[in-house]
Amino acid sequence: MNLSELEALLRRRNQTSDWTAVRDKFQPDYTMIDGMEAYHFYSAVDVASELVEGSIAISQQPYESYIPLHIHNYLELTYVYEGSCTVQIQHKEIPLGKGSFIFVDKEVPHRVLETKPTDIVINIILRMDYLSPAFLSRLSHQSIISSFLVDSLVDSRRRNRYLLFQADSRDERIPHVMEQIMCEYYDRKAYSQQIIDSYLVILFTEMIRLNEHLLKVKGDKEDKPAHSLIDFLKYIEDHYRDCTLTQMAAHFNFHPNYLTALLKQGTGKSFKELLQLQKISKATLLLQHSDLPIEQIVGEIGYSSISFFYRKFSEIYGMTPVQYRKRREAML
Repeated sequence: MNLSELEALLRRRNQTSDWTAVRDKFQPDYTMIDGMEAYHFYSAVDVASELVEGSIAISQQPYESYIPLHIHNYLELTYVYEGSCTVQIQHKEIPLGKGSFIFVDKEVPHRVLETKPTDIVINIILRMDYLSPAFLSRLSHQSIISSFLVDSLVDSRRRNRYLLFQADSRDERIPHVMEQIMCEYYDRKAYSQQIIDSYLVILFTEMIRLNEHLLKVKGDKEDKPAHSLIDFLKYIEDHYRDCTLTQMAAHFNFHPNYLTALLKQGTGKSFKELLQLQKISKATLLLQHSDLPIEQIVGEIGYSSISFFYRKFSEIYGMTPVQYRKRREAML
């Protein structure tokens, strides 16, 4: 499928939907959140009111159609292929233009407000079983920057979380990646799933690289320069073996308490948590691409306690370092 065929397909599939009929057909339950009904959507519904299954699935937003506030147990990426739309996260309305998208975390009440016939809005669903250690390791072993995105996707401790990426009309890389994902999805051929996986890795990486300006953390306007959250994460990435909060604060000319507040505001994590995440990310790289004993890996990443390393590794990956290495070897 080429891009012209994809566009024609999406225009043909652009339809309306009757929420009352969908509700009567599938009878979803709902819960009250802050005084509002939020329906439980455990499967996506396409424009033909049929369930869309699979660990990764793509559906198209029906235009001029009421969609109620809802929650689901999977991640959802809403992408504006053509036109615009407005996404409501509980009481907050977020406008999206062409080429923009928003990642909505699981269990977050949200909905897309009614769109126009000229709008084409795509929903990509990622179920939690899709985010396997094998897939996540393709992102997380690279750097703490990638790990931060992965953790944002899989961490369920914070409410009403989403990642917003506004389009940059000067850069066509993300739209190109999205188009390739849809082409592979709608025109399945040999190895389409592997290609989709690879494009998703590229997409997540581009989300970080092309949108650093969205992660700006401003210091005191009078005497402190603005620094990017990426700068903070990159410093931890480069100095993870022996980095301390005091040293990092001095590097950026911040008070340690002020830097702690910036990190918490920007990532939801403390300095210590980010440092541990980087150490574990480095450990996965060594587990995958070396035969070093676990004890030596622990020393390489700056830990002194093997039991502490095992506990932190298991918290992130749900398995021990030994199990992780064996699983990786079995996949090769």
